[in-house]
Amino acid sequence: MSMTTAYIPYADDVETVPADEGQHIAETVETIQALIQQKFRRYGKKLRDVHVKSHGCAEAVFQVLPKLPRELAQGLFAEPRSYAASIRFSNASPIAQADGLPDGRGLAIQVRGVSGEFLPENESIGSQDFVMVNHPVFLASDVADYLRLQKVRLELGQGLAAVPQLFSGLSLNPLRWPWREISSVFDVATQFPRHPAAYTYYSMTPFRYGEFVVKYRVRPPVGSNQGYLPEALWQPNAMRLALERTLARRSLVLDFQVQLRASTITMAIEDATREWPESESPFRTVALIELPRQDLASRNPDRGDSLSWNVWHCLAAHRPLGGINRSRKKAYRASVIARQLDIAACERPVSGNNRSGSTIAATAISEKCRFRKDGP
Repeated sequence: MSMTTAYIPYADDVETVPADEGQHIAETVETIQALIQQKFRRYGKKLRDVHVKSHGCAEAVFQVLPKLPRELAQGLFAEPRSYAASIRFSNASPIAQADGLPDGRGLAIQVRGVSGEFLPENESIGSQDFVMVNHPVFLASDVADYLRLQKVRLELGQGLAAVPQLFSGLSLNPLRWPWREISSVFDVATQFPRHPAAYTYYSMTPFRYGEFVVKYRVRPPVGSNQGYLPEALWQPNAMRLALERTLARRSLVLDFQVQLRASTITMAIEDATREWPESESPFRTVALIELPRQDLASRNPDRGDSLSWNVWHCLAAHRPLGGINRSRKKAYRASVIARQLDIAACERPVSGNNRSGSTIAATAISEKCRFRKDGP
């Protein structure tokens, strides 16, 4: 499929917002704040909600390819150009754990020196962020489903023991279990640990792409020989060490790709658990990401923790779409503010009111941190 007219054009009414979504997003934000406080009490650190463990934050060059056809030459990709970028590889778990344990893997890209019209919500003018994991779909279909998962996490804890009930909804009846989401977790958890640059990473959710709508993907070039890491069975930081060894010797190149929306039936905007079929619209490469040779080992392994990546840090031409992305707008902000706040202040009793710790955190945020930078 190569003709521009074959793809569904972007329109301002492409999204369908449920009437109760605003309330669900507000509850999600409070639950995330409570989860971060829960981890602070346990570990004594202000950690991200998820993607806590980093494998390294590398410097990169984001090279937009020349001579792209019109449907691909949109927004950031309208003209061939090289940008400086930072790349963070991570585990997806809400707690730092050994690389050999079942887990998703994350990739966050921050492209710097970008010019153009940015979203009003973007407090990081000049950068374009992309946030991905090594699975093509999200674990929740919409905001209501995502809120349910977050509430179960809060009740059961955040380790591997919580996973079975996380997706059963605390029900003993398998007929009520969300099997598509369970299948996604199984697919991610059964992937044997690899070199961080050997995975294929997906945006999972849709985004505006100038005149069109896309999902993003980053993958190693065809024929790449970065493979499995058997040492992850005994080395808890095998993925970080592998990335450090590779970049100490040579550069790495990754393909940045887009999948244009070609159907209103099989390529949903509001259901993030639905994979868009490549048979109807294949992924196509629009940029290359080069990680030049560099000494990651000499840097602070937590360097990436001081930075933030947010899908809403973007050009207006690449606005996030769908309910999961709409919830991210406030959820990311809640995560970074909760990490920056004095947790003790968040937990201080409020006179004359028996509110929960998460609501108190929200009050502290509104009073003390209205202008803090947001991000994951």
